[in-house]
Formats: sequence, C-alpha cells, structure tokens
Amino acid sequence: MSRLRLAAQLERIGRVMAWIGIAIVGLLPFPIAYDAIARWMGHPTIWVFEVSLYGFIAAGFLANALALSSGSHFRITLLGHLFPRARPWLDLFALLVTLAFALVLVYATLRFAHYSWSYGIRSNSLLSVPQFIPQLVLPLGALALALETVALLLRGRMPGHDAEESG
Repeated sequence: MSRLRLAAQLERIGRVMAWIGIAIVGLLPFPIAYDAIARWMGHPTIWVFEVSLYGFIAAGFLANALALSSGSHFRITLLGHLFPRARPWLDLFALLVTLAFALVLVYATLRFAHYSWSYGIRSNSLLSVPQFIPQLVLPLGALALALETVALLLRGRMPGHDAEESG
C-alpha cells in the first residue's frame, strides 16, 4: 500500500469518528429541549444533564482528528513566522510531539477506563452509569488524533498553512 493510500485510509477513520461526534452534537438539542419542557411542566428529568454532558465530551474527543486535519487544532506558529526556512522542521517536530501526546493519551485513558471497569465504578447520580462506558470515548478520540497525525506525517504537510499564507 502506498504512503498516500495509507494516509487516506487513516484520514477516513478520523472522518467517521468526527461524523459520529457531529451527529451527537446534532442530537443533543432534543433531550435538552425535552428537559426544558418537562421542567416547565413541573416534571424535571433525572438523566438529561448527565447524558448531555457525556455527549458533549464524546463529541469533542471524537472530533479531534477533524480539528487537526482542518488546521483548527491549537498550535503556536510564532517560530514558523520568525524562521520561515525552519518551518518544515518545526512542523515535523510539532506533529511528532502531537503523535507522542496522542499515544500517551490513548494509554493513560485506556488505563483510566480499565480501572473504572475493574472496580465497578459508577456515576454518583440516580442513573448510576458504569463510568468505563463514557470513559471509553477518551482513548477513541486520542486514537483518532494519533491516526490523523500519522496521516499528516505521511503526507508531509501541516494543515492550515494555506489559510495562514492567504490571510
């Protein structure tokens, strides 16, 4: 498999996760509106706040790869502007640091979810959600970030430079 085909496959995985995150954000207004109406009628729900909080967190983590690939991810570009000849090396360094961060995050959040699963930790709410379930989105989002970073490394280009150069 060629380098660019592998990059495209990795990007596709990130897009699927991002679309799941976008779908979650698109669905969140419904339970929130239901809760608002139920509260107004004097019958508040016990589940909407917790479920919507988990949904927002899941959406944010699952959209990590899309943010990176579109150049919307947090980054500092001062050194690249001060030393334009070093920019490719600075971009490579930034991507390698991002990859290292994502891999550490995958490992740490998997351990976190495993700990919650091993000890049967549940939320302190009336729903009593097993915490490993919402925590599993953390390593998935970190994995999406890692795969997208590998795709960018394979392509050899930092996203967002076109917007910076034209603006």
